[in-house]
Amino acid sequence: ALARPVRYALSLVLDPRREDYRGEVAIDVDVPAATRAVVLHARGLTIGTTTVTVGERTFPAATSTRRAVGGREADEELVLLTREPIPAGRARLVIPFTAPFAADLRGAFRVHVGDDWYAFSDFEPTDARRAFPCFDEPSFKVPVEVSITAPTGMTALANMPERAHEDVADGV
Repeated sequence: ALARPVRYALSLVLDPRREDYRGEVAIDVDVPAATRAVVLHARGLTIGTTTVTVGERTFPAATSTRRAVGGREADEELVLLTREPIPAGRARLVIPFTAPFAADLRGAFRVHVGDDWYAFSDFEPTDARRAFPCFDEPSFKVPVEVSITAPTGMTALANMPERAHEDVADGV
C-alpha cells in the first residue's frame, strides 16, 4: 500500500519576469504501513532539503528522481527516503523546490505580451508534476490551499475565492 495525500499547502513565489520560480509544498499524507520510502511525482524541478514530520518528530528525507515504470521521457517520480521508517498513520512531507517556467503551455508557464509578462498554469492530466511536487493522479482529489507571493503591482488570480490578501514588501 502506498502513501495517499490528504491535504496540500502550496506556497509559491512568482515573478513572471524571471525564467524560474520557487515554492514549498507541505503535503499531509496517510501512510498505511511503516515505510522508509514515499514516491510521488515531480518533473524538471530542483528539490531542496525535504523533511517528514510525524507528531512532534521531524526528520530529513533524501530525495532522488527516477523514470516511471513504462516511462519513455524524463524522470517523473520523486522518491523520498528516510533513515528510519515513517510509522503508519498521518505524516507531513515538506518539500521546497525551484522550477523553470515551462517553454510549452504545460504546468506553470509564462507569456510575454508587449512589455508585460504573465504567468499561467495548465494542469492537464500529469502536468501538475511539472509545476510542483505532488501525487499527480486523477484519483487523488484533496483540498489544496495556495499562497502566492508576487511583485508589487502584479495581480494573482485563481479559480477559487480569495481567502486573504496582504500587501508586503517584495519577497520575490
